[in-house]
Amino acid sequence: MRVGGDVGSSCKDSTCFHKVDNFGPDGHNRRLCVLWLNGDTPNSGIPLLDVPLAQLSFGLDPHTAGSAMIRPQPETRRGVAAVELGLVFMFFVVPLMLEIFEIGRLVQVQQIVSNSAREGARLAAQAYTISSTGTPTQIYATTAGGTPNVQTAVYNYLIAAGLTNLQTSDVTTTFTFTTPNSSGVTPTDPYLGSQNETFTVTVSIPWSKVRWVNLGFLPATTQVTFTVTWQMLIDNPFTVSTTLPTW
Repeated sequence: MRVGGDVGSSCKDSTCFHKVDNFGPDGHNRRLCVLWLNGDTPNSGIPLLDVPLAQLSFGLDPHTAGSAMIRPQPETRRGVAAVELGLVFMFFVVPLMLEIFEIGRLVQVQQIVSNSAREGARLAAQAYTISSTGTPTQIYATTAGGTPNVQTAVYNYLIAAGLTNLQTSDVTTTFTFTTPNSSGVTPTDPYLGSQNETFTVTVSIPWSKVRWVNLGFLPATTQVTFTVTWQMLIDNPFTVSTTLPTW
């Protein structure tokens, strides 16, 4: 469509607006007429478009000098982007960040539990240790046998690593020999093992006691468990002569 025409000029086969304004570069009043480019005649007396002059974009028409082209204004959508951003953050970004945070905590706890199992296995591999008085002391699997023991070593490491919410009843520590000793018997405590005998230490704690957020991404019944396989490193028995050599 083309828009143009001076005041008083005919607007044949066109629909004319009854709005006159001084907008021409030469100061002449012009009347706006909407013309069909294909030459068809619109319905008489029915305007095709009625818009303020500020919404018109003017430019040269290759067929008629001084004509102006109508550029339709896009529909305003104020605030739509902000609403969409808020919805994306609420239902996607924030839950994703919290889930990544919880998975990161799970990885950290898993590493702590694995290190605690290794700490218990190092103690058990000795079978015997030397007390502060210089006396050889047997190493047990649980607190029921006595001290030192694997269960206490594991629990102390977990507390020192920052899992202070754990109680002794929350930590399950299992010490098991996987092969019998030279006598064909499978012992139950580390001090009863033989050199190079294989054993496992398994540590398990409840996830609900060590998690930082409680949003239900991981079930509360989840157990963080780790198992290490070790060998007994006890020394072969030997006798030390108490008689000092003489010269």
